[in-house]
Amino acid sequence: MNHGDIKRLESTFLPWIFIFQATKKYKYAKHMVRLLMDIYYEYPSALKKAVRYSMLVNPTRKRDGFQAPDWCTELGNLYTKIIYGGGGSNHTVERIIKESMLKQIFRDIHLTFKKNLVLTHLTTRHCQPDMTSTYEAILKHLKATKAHEFVPGHLSDYLVPDLFACGQAAMWDGFEDCNEDEDEQHWRM
Repeated sequence: MNHGDIKRLESTFLPWIFIFQATKKYKYAKHMVRLLMDIYYEYPSALKKAVRYSMLVNPTRKRDGFQAPDWCTELGNLYTKIIYGGGGSNHTVERIIKESMLKQIFRDIHLTFKKNLVLTHLTTRHCQPDMTSTYEAILKHLKATKAHEFVPGHLSDYLVPDLFACGQAAMWDGFEDCNEDEDEQHWRM
């Protein structure tokens, strides 16, 4: 997504449609299907191009800086209402609207001051974390439980449902519950 590749972004929609369908998020699945159908079969070419190119924006104009437009809107709302919104008599709707166009300038000025004054909380020269003991504990646990190996007859407390396949079945055949055998305590592998 960061590269701005619209086709690659659209190719991720189908798996997400199946997952939303399987997790009973029908509204999301329905609207994603509707969007794809409209883009590919309903819209004229000019509107199709406009809709596809508005799926991602690059507010920084830097390489690999593409983001979803709703993320940019939420960030703008945060800056407008919380960070640069003021307080007391400065925190009025009129003042927020008046200064909302300046939020990027305010942000750039704050970053410039932080960088020029070399504030300590912006340091990036931290030592690498020592993960040796963590990795040793994980390796010891994996060797003891053999969770990463196939063992015939091994029991599991939970079977992870294949939401992708369940979502596909829900799209074509109507929804069937993926977790129909939940009353069993252990699953045989």
